Amino acid sequence: MRVLSPVRRLVAALLLVLLPFGVLAGEARAQDDTTGEESRQTLRTITNTASAQWNFAGSAVSTTSNEVAFDVTLPPPEIRSFRPSAGGGSELTFRSPVCNAPGRSGLAVSTAPDMATMQSQSAQSTMVDETNVLRAGQTLIFEVQALEANIDPQEIDQLEIVITTSTGDRETETIFETGPNTGVFVGQIDTVRIPPGAQPDDCRLGLTDGAMIVITASLPGSDDIIITTDVEVLADPFGVVFDSETGEPVDGARVTLVDAATGQPATVFAEDGVTPWPSSVISGEPITDGAGRVTDMGAGEFWFPLTFLGTYRLVVEPPEPYTAPSVVQPAEIAQITRPDGRSFVILDASYGGNFTLVDQTPVQVDIPLDRPSLDLGLNKTASRAQAVPGDVVFYALTATNSDPSRAKRNVTVTDTPSRWLRLRPDTVRVNGAEAPDAITIAPDGSTLQIDLGTLAGGASARVTYAMTVRPDAPPGRALNDAVVTDVLGRTARAQVAVDIERENIADRMTI
Repeated sequence: MRVLSPVRRLVAALLLVLLPFGVLAGEARAQDDTTGEESRQTLRTITNTASAQWNFAGSAVSTTSNEVAFDVTLPPPEIRSFRPSAGGGSELTFRSPVCNAPGRSGLAVSTAPDMATMQSQSAQSTMVDETNVLRAGQTLIFEVQALEANIDPQEIDQLEIVITTSTGDRETETIFETGPNTGVFVGQIDTVRIPPGAQPDDCRLGLTDGAMIVITASLPGSDDIIITTDVEVLADPFGVVFDSETGEPVDGARVTLVDAATGQPATVFAEDGVTPWPSSVISGEPITDGAGRVTDMGAGEFWFPLTFLGTYRLVVEPPEPYTAPSVVQPAEIAQITRPDGRSFVILDASYGGNFTLVDQTPVQVDIPLDRPSLDLGLNKTASRAQAVPGDVVFYALTATNSDPSRAKRNVTVTDTPSRWLRLRPDTVRVNGAEAPDAITIAPDGSTLQIDLGTLAGGASARVTYAMTVRPDAPPGRALNDAVVTDVLGRTARAQVAVDIERENIADRMTI
């Protein structure tokens, strides 16, 4: 056995003391990922050395230990999404993200953020509710827990975020750690309803009902996605004022939410449940709440975000020349759709009736308005003015939409012939073609109904058919009366007469 010199014994003792602490004090160096993308568990190798310095016999002496290395598997990144809390919720503290829209300034910059500025920037706090659903107009807040992005434990690190939507929007942001060495990054972005269409790189998300939002996070300077998540957009409780004939949105209608119990305008709040919201709004126009924030409305839209539980009604003051409530029934309105193809939501409240809020579930009410239009026209002709029993008379009906600017829906012609005339069903033609599905004949032959559907602006439809004079028809005038109606109850009438004569051998025989 060898005997250590006094110097070597001192060094050995120092190393025995320093080595256990050297692992904690050494630098940690991140290595490349060694696991697959599915689990995204990141493997880091941490290497450590210990060193000792001392003075001996008037000389400075130092030594370095051997290198110790071990692997650390980081947990996979997680991402959570939030919306501002209307009351309660949890507190989230973070620094404002930087929206990387080109050519913008302030919160939207085209250059990398200055880290010194970010270090000095004070954090903000807000109350949030965790959710994976959102309504257009709400602010989307998201938190990414990614220890592999915690590059420098002494500094505030950052992540690159790309947010895309199923509506075609795409926004990019740089988000920051909540503090040095936390590995937690928070971002936020405002959302707006469309139309108008989504505008990529405008630092806000344009959304429609039922859209999807996809959030992806990457390390700075890398295209590799470390985490992604989806957020669903709920159908918003917007109502739409629309033309009952065409389905087109109508701007300029004043809509007031009224408390049915008191008859007074209701107390309305913004989505935060605190900020006052006007109880009367104008369809299609931006709404300014009590805090001065402006919420854009789409064409014909109105919105009352929050109010107390109770019974209410909507009072509508339509713009000229519209009238309300509409006379068009829900079954008729079901035949038209919004410009985006969705159905209208028609309740008793659509016609001024009461509706009750029993919980916080949004109630959507669409409101039809009627607009005066030029009348329908109807003309009827017969192929002959006189006929005798057994003769065939050909009739022609022409229904016309006199308004060149507006279609007329559910146009129906009802013909009531003289009881002395018998319809020949096989002869009925609509615009020269057979249309059995559009024709209804009463079992006793007393009426003939023809459904013409929608007549475009300025368009006409022609109906022709034949009738035979009954053998027992007495001499006299046989009247055929016809009426045309549309979905709004507008009518036009026409009639034509045929004189029936008994002019045959039996009538002229004498003794």
